[in-house]
Amino acid sequence: MEYFALTVLGLCIGSFANVCIHRLPRGQSLWSPPSHCPSCQTPIPWFDNIPLISYLLLKGRCRQCRENISPRYPIVEFLCGALWLLTGLETQMQYAALIPGLFLVTILLIAAFTDLDCRQIPNEVTITLVIAGLALAFWNPGLGETGPGRIMNSLGGLAWGGGLLWATGAAGERVFKKEAMGGGDIKLAAGIGAILGWKGTVIAMVISSFLGALCGLLLIWGGKIQKRDYIPFGPFLSLGGLIVWLLPGLK
Repeated sequence: MEYFALTVLGLCIGSFANVCIHRLPRGQSLWSPPSHCPSCQTPIPWFDNIPLISYLLLKGRCRQCRENISPRYPIVEFLCGALWLLTGLETQMQYAALIPGLFLVTILLIAAFTDLDCRQIPNEVTITLVIAGLALAFWNPGLGETGPGRIMNSLGGLAWGGGLLWATGAAGERVFKKEAMGGGDIKLAAGIGAILGWKGTVIAMVISSFLGALCGLLLIWGGKIQKRDYIPFGPFLSLGGLIVWLLPGLK
């Protein structure tokens, strides 16, 4: 029953994640105005704002203006619910590990979609992950056996994650004569490190770099992009962090 409740709560948090994805890159308030249709600006009543269910009942359209609702909304809600369930299963509902895990998967989901949508990862997203990781480090069992050791591992992960991407970006900028790594990516990597520790962070960097390079090569081969086109790294960085988090043998 507790896993079902966690999944439902994750679906609801996914609805809030959609608000963050849409509003934060645009500098809008998360609280005001209330949820509304982006096309006709009509406020959305509670019965049209039930995660997944409302989208299905409305057949993906606004009740008032009948404009299509982006499929991103149910996708994010579903993914958030699934990730919360997987985190509960991974941690066996042990709160010391569950809480930092829920922060991690939720913020990585938001970061991935904001980067896909707007080519940026807002500071509100990345700094929240850094603060949460450091604040919870003393109790996070994934970082070690003792409180002081966990804090040091968290700080080491933060330094490794942020430092490694900063160095990669600096080198890429020298070679390609343009920005190679955004500041949002660097801060996101630091936040991942604060929760996963230095070892998990290095593995996440390797996985995300491999996936990003593979995707880039496939897109170039398929003629979708040119060699010098920009590919957002946030989704790959988020995926790398999620893989390490959900596969205990990698941490």
